[in-house]
Amino acid sequence: MAAIYDWEVHQVDVKNVYLNATLTENVYMAQPPGFVQAGKTEKVCKLHKALYGLKQAGCKWYNALYTTITDLGSHVTAADPRVFITRI
Repeated sequence: MAAIYDWEVHQVDVKNVYLNATLTENVYMAQPPGFVQAGKTEKVCKLHKALYGLKQAGCKWYNALYTTITDLGSHVTAADPRVFITRI
């Protein structure tokens, strides 16, 4: 469609994207190897931001992206929720 209508197309590839997703629920993980405190092996880490491999990471990041982009005036297409359109 972009070629047919001579639309301008922009693409973004974000590195470390999942590391910027804020978690809204409580998620805990075991202490990573090498960071276990002596005498406190039963302690866990509470996550405030998503990590790679976390099941919620992709969904949380998309929700943040969706909110930001729609606040700027774009909307998603009916055919693909990963494609945003801005009419100028």
